[in-house]
Amino acid sequence: MDRSDRQLTMKHELFRHLELELFVQRGQLPDTLALVRDVLRSTARLTENVSPRVEGLLDAAGESREWTRLRGTYQHHYPICVRRVSPDDTLISMASVVGRPEEDWYAVSLITYCTPRDPFYRVAHLLARVVHGQLGGRIHWGKWFPLDGSQVAESYPALATFRACCRRADPAGVFRNAFVERTLFEGGAEASPQSGHTAPA
Repeated sequence: MDRSDRQLTMKHELFRHLELELFVQRGQLPDTLALVRDVLRSTARLTENVSPRVEGLLDAAGESREWTRLRGTYQHHYPICVRRVSPDDTLISMASVVGRPEEDWYAVSLITYCTPRDPFYRVAHLLARVVHGQLGGRIHWGKWFPLDGSQVAESYPALATFRACCRRADPAGVFRNAFVERTLFEGGAEASPQSGHTAPA
C-alpha cells in the first residue's frame, strides 16, 4: 500500500484495458476493501478462506456458492486504486448524496489489461453484486457496468426525477442507446418511442 504516484507507474490508459470502479460511502469502505482483498486472494489461491465478515457478506448476497466456484480461477495483476470523491447533489452521479447520508464517497478501481477477460468478468461481477446489494455501492457509469435497470433504481433515489428530465429534454428518445435503455429506463420506466419496447403496466 502506498501513494498512487509510487504504485501506478504504468500508464494503463495507454493500453487496451477494462476497469470496474466501485463507489461506496466512507462508512462502507472498510468492508468493501476487506471483500475485494479476500475475494482476490482466494481467486488467486493465496488463501482458501475469507474473513468471517466477508463470509457474512457473501452469504447475505447469495454469492457463497459462486465465490467457491471462482476460487483459483483468477490472478489480479494491477494495483488497486482507492480515491476519495466529494459528495454532490446531482441526480445520478456516483457520488450523489440525494437521499443518502452526506458522507464522502470512495472509488475502488480494478483494472485488467490481460485477455481472455472472462475470468475478470466473473470475479468483477461477483464483487459488483455484493457491493451493490450489501454495502449500498454504485458502479461507475463510464466503465464496465454489469448492473441492470432494477439494480440501478435501487441505487439512485432521484432516478425518477432524472427520467422526468429526460422526457422533457428528449421526448423522442434520440439520445438513448441500448446501454441507456438497459440501465436507466428498464425496471419500471417507460420505453423510448424509438426503442420498440413496451412500458411495464
